[in-house]
Amino acid sequence: MLKQASDDLVAAMPKAKLSMLFKGQSACEFSAWEKIFRAKLNSLLGDSSPPAHWQVAEEDSTELADHTRHALLLKANGVAAQPIYLLVPKGLKVPGVLCVPGHGPYGYDAIVGRRDLPGVAENIDKLNYDYGLQFVRRGYVVAAPCMVPFGRRVDREAYRGNDPCAVTFVRMQALGKLSVTENLRDLRWSLDLLQSQATVDTDRLGCAGLSYGGRMTTS
Repeated sequence: MLKQASDDLVAAMPKAKLSMLFKGQSACEFSAWEKIFRAKLNSLLGDSSPPAHWQVAEEDSTELADHTRHALLLKANGVAAQPIYLLVPKGLKVPGVLCVPGHGPYGYDAIVGRRDLPGVAENIDKLNYDYGLQFVRRGYVVAAPCMVPFGRRVDREAYRGNDPCAVTFVRMQALGKLSVTENLRDLRWSLDLLQSQATVDTDRLGCAGLSYGGRMTTS
């Protein structure tokens, strides 16, 4: 039964009517389509505004050879606290980059190169996952947030082998929410943190991600 349902879905996909499919051929047509598509996407995602008032709590600070790694918690009323690493190079007024993790058991720990933690080194070597560390070594201030449901923001054992991302998506939909929107709010919150740093040139901000992190980067 499950295979039949899957086969039916595969067969139906090429016939699906995509109302917002880009059919133009020029840069001007693409620009016009992009504005309409972006407006529709934002409408479907809903409000992803970060908290207007928030505080930063420092959990740990580690001085490394070429940068300082701060382990922080962003806190605000009405939303879950957001764990985030802030990597600060030895320099002033440098660009900032938001580094977004993808699917995986180690969340933001791999992004900042936490090879001192069990299993993280193998994950980094397999997927070239420490791009946050690579950015800070090139002179960027890096914000690497932990998103839901990854890293320390998920109890994987409680899911009994099921994919926490898929289960969380369904659970949040039952509450009238989208996990993408909640994470987008936290990413915008992370950008607010970057912009608040005296060492960051706020006219030069970027975003990078792998897998789910790449998807969130395009959002």
